[in-house]
Amino acid sequence: MHLLFQMSTKKIVIRTADVPPFLSVFSYIKLRTNIERLFRRLPQPANQVHECELNYPVGALQQAAEQALALYGSYGWLSRQGRSRSSYQSLSLTHNPHIRDPAVTEFNSTLGSSFINNQSFFYGNVRTWLALRGRLKNSYYDSYAFNQPNTVAREQFGDLLSHFPRTLIRSRLSVIRAHAQDSTNPEYLLHKDEPVYENVRINIPLTQSPDHYLQYRGEDINLQLGRAYTWDTNQSHRVHGVDSADRTNLVLGFSPWFDYDAEHEAWVSNEYYGECHPIEMVQNGWVADILKVKVSSLNNSKDTLCHNVS
Repeated sequence: MHLLFQMSTKKIVIRTADVPPFLSVFSYIKLRTNIERLFRRLPQPANQVHECELNYPVGALQQAAEQALALYGSYGWLSRQGRSRSSYQSLSLTHNPHIRDPAVTEFNSTLGSSFINNQSFFYGNVRTWLALRGRLKNSYYDSYAFNQPNTVAREQFGDLLSHFPRTLIRSRLSVIRAHAQDSTNPEYLLHKDEPVYENVRINIPLTQSPDHYLQYRGEDINLQLGRAYTWDTNQSHRVHGVDSADRTNLVLGFSPWFDYDAEHEAWVSNEYYGECHPIEMVQNGWVADILKVKVSSLNNSKDTLCHNVS
């Protein structure tokens, strides 16, 4: 069987069994497709934080988050140096059952690895690759391997996630603890994530304070309850703030152009592949049917960013 083949409907199918151990699933997709070129040819949305109305009861999400944290706790980022004790704590919503790390459970699966350096959480380098002995598949850096909703996702957030037709990948419930003095450091949590055509993220605030911020392109933005947010997370950004109460947010990641077929353990391109910018997919309700565009953000025309999708 060919590693990559076209179905009669012109869909691309990538079987996880065909991904070699020295590549992540998505690096294999990039190697076998023209996904980067397709993304570059698309018109780009305005380079800003995009706000949507959240048509889902925030109170139910707050109650679910409180229950989940009480039952399963929260965790700092894990590295060879141990698990971080910073004010930033999280509870994973997805996990990779094939990950080989004795310090990792389904509740902290997306929160680092005992095989990486504490400066390499967000993107790897040659030294990190060597430390992993060239095995990126099923490692912390293999975002598409984190495609199994865990107990928290199923039991506390199952109804919410039923409104998202795209495949959930690397996701978490995150908290900045009260009185987070370490967040006053301007480098606190500053990072870049994957390109949006690999992982488009939706941030849903479950608390609100005038002293908690998302920083993007040097601007501090106060996120509002009843809203959801998306932006180009491949650019530097961070959250920070000192308050007498915790800051709690859902950080949900989705594969925009490939959907996971669990029965065949394969990633299958969808109708938006190469045709619609992932941020506009969010705005059009193609990532979640409970999100409605709050702010129009096309940068130079009234035309859609999608080529042929209707």
